[in-house]
Amino acid sequence: MPLNVQQLKTATFAELLADTHHTAVHLEMRDAYAVGDEKDDYAAFLRSGVPNLDPARS
Repeated sequence: MPLNVQQLKTATFAELLADTHHTAVHLEMRDAYAVGDEKDDYAAFLRSGVPNLDPARS
């Protein structure tokens, strides 16, 4: 049964996931990677396998 607004506000992630009845997929692709000012971040990711998630470090 769908959750009402109050339940959505107080539900935990597990509760929301348990109430899921459909799936969704989002695939985003680029024509090119490591362009312009992204080149250093991309090279660091390839070396370490750790993405830079801090926009202040870019």
